[in-house]
Amino acid sequence: MAVACVAQQLADPQEFVAGLQRLYTNPREDCFDELHFHDGRVFQRYSVPHMIDKKIIGRIFSFKDITKNHNFLLHTEPYDPITGLPTKMLLLDRVNQGLHYARKYHESLAFLFLGLKNYREIKATIGSDLIDLLLRMISERLEKCIGEFDTLARWNEDEFVIVLKNIKGREEIVPVLRRCMFAMENSFALHSHHIKVNFSLGITVFPDDGETSSTLLKHANLAMLHSQSSHGSSIKFYNGTFSFEY
Repeated sequence: MAVACVAQQLADPQEFVAGLQRLYTNPREDCFDELHFHDGRVFQRYSVPHMIDKKIIGRIFSFKDITKNHNFLLHTEPYDPITGLPTKMLLLDRVNQGLHYARKYHESLAFLFLGLKNYREIKATIGSDLIDLLLRMISERLEKCIGEFDTLARWNEDEFVIVLKNIKGREEIVPVLRRCMFAMENSFALHSHHIKVNFSLGITVFPDDGETSSTLLKHANLAMLHSQSSHGSSIKFYNGTFSFEY
């Protein structure tokens, strides 16, 4: 009854039911997707198997209302007016171009999905005007961490995406990760406030972790969510080969 009640409120109930069936068939699989409701609301759904003594006893579901974030930057402007960074629209265009080039020349791309862990608390403390200033300062620090041909974009209100081009292997990603960690380690001075910003960062690599932009970004987001349980800032590759926290 509960499933039917939810399904009838969704824009695509068949996909919702099919997703639950996939989890039933593959109980060890993690799930990350979005639920779009008829009334315009959008919820992020994250689910992992609930295990005790290595035995699956059920599933844990987490839901987050991202309606505001989903509508945020969902316009035709290529650059974010607050940070000056590319928006989601321009990022996806660059990603698709980068994937075409990478397939043609057998190269790799890395996708870094960075979420600000304590963003809501910070915003409540310092207010909307200073949060815009903080976002600009964060953007400036992160831009210094990447190369000339890489892309840093603002994905939504509290998340950024970095795309690294022409990488030869995962070892070439590590120096960028170190620079990001060092860049975010020091507090941000905003008038009378000194703000420490922690982040979660998930990483995928084309073609190892996916073939399409949607799959690669989805997997990078999933890796970021996996790392959120750590205290402080944390980094995790999608395939679990590397993780770090401080």
